[in-house]
Amino acid sequence: MSASLPGSLSRRTLLRATGVAAAAGLAARLSPESLLMGLGGAGAPAESLTFWNFFGGGDGASMVAMADRFEAERPEIRLESSTLSWGAPYYTKVALSTVGNMPPDVGVAHVSRVPTMAAGDLLEPFDLDELARRGITRGTMSEAGWDSALVDDQLWAVPLDTVALVLYYHTEVCEQAGLLDGDGRLLPISGAEGLLDALAAAAEVTGEFGGVMNINGAPAMCFYLFATLYYQLGGAFLEDLGRTVVLDRDRAVQALAFMRELTIERELLPARNDGSGSLNRFTLGKVGFLINGDWDVPLFQSTGTPFSITNMPAVWGTEFRTYGDGHSFILPRSAKRGSARRELCLDFVESCLRNSLLWAEGGHLPAFAEVRESAAFGELEPQRFYVDSGANAVFDPPAWYSGAGSEFETMIGFKAAAVLNGDTSPERAADEMRAGLRRLAEIPPPVAHPDASARGLAQGPSRGAAPGWSPGWSRGSTARGEPARGETTQGEGT
Repeated sequence: MSASLPGSLSRRTLLRATGVAAAAGLAARLSPESLLMGLGGAGAPAESLTFWNFFGGGDGASMVAMADRFEAERPEIRLESSTLSWGAPYYTKVALSTVGNMPPDVGVAHVSRVPTMAAGDLLEPFDLDELARRGITRGTMSEAGWDSALVDDQLWAVPLDTVALVLYYHTEVCEQAGLLDGDGRLLPISGAEGLLDALAAAAEVTGEFGGVMNINGAPAMCFYLFATLYYQLGGAFLEDLGRTVVLDRDRAVQALAFMRELTIERELLPARNDGSGSLNRFTLGKVGFLINGDWDVPLFQSTGTPFSITNMPAVWGTEFRTYGDGHSFILPRSAKRGSARRELCLDFVESCLRNSLLWAEGGHLPAFAEVRESAAFGELEPQRFYVDSGANAVFDPPAWYSGAGSEFETMIGFKAAAVLNGDTSPERAADEMRAGLRRLAEIPPPVAHPDASARGLAQGPSRGAAPGWSPGWSRGSTARGEPARGETTQGEGT
C-alpha cells in the first residue's frame, strides 16, 4: 500500500523535492518516509517564530544564549528553535520542507552552501534596503562573507561569522620549549622551517610528538590543512563554476610533500589519529600544538587546559592564508511569509548579529563589525589573537559539488589523509585529486547556476576568494566539513 502525500502535495512536488535535495549536493538516498516528513507539518502561529539550526556542543550553547537574548527583548514572541543533525540531513530537511511550503521562518547555512541553495530556488533574497535601515550593509559586515552570499547581485544570506583553520598551542608545553615571549604569547613562526622547528621543540618536551590533528576521524580536516598550504602557494582548484579543473600538480605535490614530512619523515605529528585522540592529546599536554578549526575554544576552556591560539603560519611567502567558511542566516522560500512575518525574521537576525559577542565566545569570528571591532571583543582571549584569520580566509571555489561537507572536500580530504598516513605518495595523491575533480566537473549540474560570464562577473577575485574565483557567484565550500568533525565533542558539525 503506497503512502499518501500530506495535504495537496502531488507526485510532481515530491519528485521536485528529491531533485532539489540532490541539486544542493545533499543526501543521495532519501526514503519515502524522510521525504514525507520534510514536506509535512503545520504552519507556525503568528505570534511565534520558527528557527532551524545544526549547532551542538559549545556552538549550541552560544546559539541558545543568543536565542534567549532575543526572547528577553521580544517576550511577546515565542521562538521555536529546532536543532537538527549537521550536514546532509539538515540541508535535506530544509530542501524538502521548502518544497512542501512548510519551511522554518529562519534557518542557518554554511555560506559555501548558499549559492547552490539559491540556484535550487530554496531561498528568498534579503532586501538590501531593509537591511540597510537596520545598519546591516556590506560596509558593516565581513566583506568576504557578504560577497560570498551574493548571487546575481542579490543577497541570499546574512553572514553570522567566519570560521577558520587556526593553530592551537599548549602554553605549558611551549613555555618549556622556549617558544613563548615575555607576555606568554607564541613567538612568531615564519616559513616551513620555522613551523618544523617549533614542532620539534615541542616534541623534545613531550618526548613524543610536537603536534596533532584529526586525520582519520574527519577527511575534511585533512582537506582544510591541504587547502591552506595549497592556497598559500597561490594554487586554485576550479574555474567556470566548477566546469574547469585548474588544480596545479606541482603546487599540490609541494603542499602534500610538506604534510608527509610532518607525519612520516619527521614524525612530528602522529600519522594516524582521530578527533577524540587529538583533543585528548592536546588537553593532557602530550603535544604542544593542535591544528584545528576555531570551534573548540569552549571545550578547552571548560577543561582548564592552558592554551591559546594563533593564526596558521605562513609556511610559504610572507602573507598567510588559511581555509575558511562561515555560518549565515537564510530565509527558506515560503509563499506564506508576508511582510509582517518577514519583518519579524529580520528582527531575529538583527538581534543575533548585535548580540553575536555571545557567539564569538564560542571561538568564531563575528561578521558584524560593530561586535568584531568592539572593546568587548578586543578583550576576548584567545579570539583576539587570531582575528586576522577571518580577513585572510579562503573559501571553497564555486561549484555545485563544493561546499561544507561536500564531495569536493571529502574526496580531496581522503587523498590528503592517505599521504599523512603514509599510504600513498604526494605525486599519486595529486594525480588522483585531479582525476577526481575532473570526474565531478564532467557531471551535469543538477541545478542551473547563474552564468558569471554572461552577467559581467569575470572580474578579479574578491576578498576571501581564491585565485580564479568570480566574486559575483562567490564560492561554495565547507562545516568546517563542518566537517564531519567526527565523533568528537566539537560544536555544530561547522
